[in-house]
Amino acid sequence: TQLAATLQCTMTQKLLPRADGRGRVMVYELMPVTPAVANTIREGRLHMLENVLQTGRAAGMVRMDHMVRDLYRQGVIAYDVAAREVQDAAVLAQATGPMPEFEEH
Repeated sequence: TQLAATLQCTMTQKLLPRADGRGRVMVYELMPVTPAVANTIREGRLHMLENVLQTGRAAGMVRMDHMVRDLYRQGVIAYDVAAREVQDAAVLAQATGPMPEFEEH
């Protein structure tokens, strides 16, 4: 209850290697605490936060999968990096078509 009442926003970030080999690029996920987020936390239904995040774009929420997809579309990151980083393969498929099998080395 205290967390739901005091939390303002969460942000997760990663640095991914650039396709051109010139350093890294940041991707992030941003979830401002809306009444829906606070209620989900207060009720202990943390597994539902992904659903809230997916529908919260108008409230300023940013999904990391979408940033990864967009950076791949722009050629900033390579396909293998994008495929490894997305949690929902369907998001990357929006940029590429169906995903081939990805093998880690």
